[in-house]
Amino acid sequence: NRGACVQACRSRYDLIDENGKVLVRDKALLSLKDYNLKERLLDLAQAGVCSFKIEGRLKNASYVKNVVREYSLALDELVASRPTEYCRASFGQISGGFAPAVDKTFNRGYTELWIDGKRGKWSSMDAPKSMGEPIGTVRSIRKVGRQETEITIAPEKGIELKNGDGFAFASKSAVIGFRGDVCEGFTIRCKNVEGLSKGTRLFRNISAAFEKELERNMPHREISVKIQLKISGRFNIDIEAVTEDGRKLTSPFKCDSDTAENRERQAAMIVDQLSKRSGHYHFEVISLETLNSKGEVTENGALPLLSASTLNSIRRLIASDLDCIPCHSIALYKGTVASCHPDTGTLNQSAAVPDRNISYKYNVANEVTKGILISRGAESIEDAYELTHRKDAELMRTRYCIRYELGMCPVHQGATQSGPLFLRNNGRSFKLGFDCKSCEMTVSKG
Repeated sequence: NRGACVQACRSRYDLIDENGKVLVRDKALLSLKDYNLKERLLDLAQAGVCSFKIEGRLKNASYVKNVVREYSLALDELVASRPTEYCRASFGQISGGFAPAVDKTFNRGYTELWIDGKRGKWSSMDAPKSMGEPIGTVRSIRKVGRQETEITIAPEKGIELKNGDGFAFASKSAVIGFRGDVCEGFTIRCKNVEGLSKGTRLFRNISAAFEKELERNMPHREISVKIQLKISGRFNIDIEAVTEDGRKLTSPFKCDSDTAENRERQAAMIVDQLSKRSGHYHFEVISLETLNSKGEVTENGALPLLSASTLNSIRRLIASDLDCIPCHSIALYKGTVASCHPDTGTLNQSAAVPDRNISYKYNVANEVTKGILISRGAESIEDAYELTHRKDAELMRTRYCIRYELGMCPVHQGATQSGPLFLRNNGRSFKLGFDCKSCEMTVSKG
């Protein structure tokens, strides 16, 4: 409701039993790996999903570029493999650009969570920040003067280090990062680093080479445009340009030019020069016709003598004019939005509420939302937790289970019952509940 995230899941907690004994100290016990379903896009599409959200809040531009590119290419592959079933919702074709590598920008490791209905290890409690790609283990550490350290690593296969790379490792209490000022082979020279020791596993969370590639090698989206030309009289040229998203431009103009002596070569030049790229458009001449005085098509009508530079100018002018067509007249998407009326695009007002009695867990905090829910069949609506701060509230309910992550699950791991468990953070206590029948964990006010 406020659009802000306090990042409670990334905070560090102590896990305490009912007697006050600390079972786990200072870990990000609610921190999960990042959700990644790239390999399951076909399954999701077949289930009816038509829009995929990429989480980017509090992330930098490099992360957004990298992940969007990764998923865009995966969707292209899906469409190419099943062209009769699926198409991209937006217009245009992407070409060129960097090769994505999601391990090289922000991530906490990846998981598919509960999508197969199977319990797995999902926690990133030891490293709630981005660790990056593993590059090897520390082989030796040597002081170089007062302020500098030289680190030699036993590398992972295929690793190449560059000056300015960022590195990270997990200490007992935190993730510690540092920059490599000079990287030669598998030796890193940097400012002194506290907590680093021989045998520590090292990660690269900033790849200087990859960051440069993201900056200088961006892909381009191009809209295809079909061009038809009709030439009549003493070189009256009518150009019709139609974009794949439905914009249409008709541009007549008079050309004061000599007649081309070699008609075949001039026709080829016109088609060639106008069938190129300008701005974010990719042009293709699909017809070039000459008309007689009666407006009839003639096969060998005269063509104007136009230079390559003149034709390039015409193409750029067409691109500029297409940009001026108002966006409200463009069909932005190929399909209709799910749950919307196919003709009007308005929300389907007949959709019923999932429950007649709306509890505080639905997070209703304003009158507009209440009105919509009542119009769709709700009989009672409790205020959101943030309006009432009720003492018995569940602050979280999740498939993620701390007991399972720690090997303490009595159902799946045969562990003995632990009794009541609590999370403690900055003097505040939160009670953990375990709904084993539903295989869910709850976090409530302690």
